[in-house]
Amino acid sequence: MESKDILSVKDVEALVRSFSGDDNYPVLLWTRDFEDIMDVYKVSPMKRFVYAKRLLSGSAQMVTAWDIGKQLEARKIKKGESALQYFVAMCSIAMQAQLATSDVIQFIVHGLQDKTGAAASMIYCTSLDELREKLLIYDQFRQVPGAVVNRAAGYENTSQKTPVGQEIWRNEVL
Repeated sequence: MESKDILSVKDVEALVRSFSGDDNYPVLLWTRDFEDIMDVYKVSPMKRFVYAKRLLSGSAQMVTAWDIGKQLEARKIKKGESALQYFVAMCSIAMQAQLATSDVIQFIVHGLQDKTGAAASMIYCTSLDELREKLLIYDQFRQVPGAVVNRAAGYENTSQKTPVGQEIWRNEVL
């Protein structure tokens, strides 16, 4: 029978030393020690993963952050996926490492692959909550037929040709 929440993160940190890869403590020895403690307390695989991530420090943590950064860089918004769904997926990936909020925001905005310029200002968001709010508006904007601004031509993509700067936003979404 699996125990529930017998160990807290603080308990695990007290029982198993962190692993950095910067000293002479071999990863195989650390893994064995970690697994032995997890087995004694019958910790679930999911919690083992969370605890192991928490115990990484130094170079080991940096490698993890780099790997997560690569995953974030590769992940792009999918066809039919809302900006909010994409945001949640990206935040789930980003939670796996300690990354600067500004970096996560950049990965998310670049992954939108917005060629209209409508998402460009989102890069200046200072929090994920602020970005989420702007993405909700962005999602509404994307759903408005003909409201995509063609920046290269300098005109809105409607039957009227209105110079950029004097855009006519249908339904006043933005």
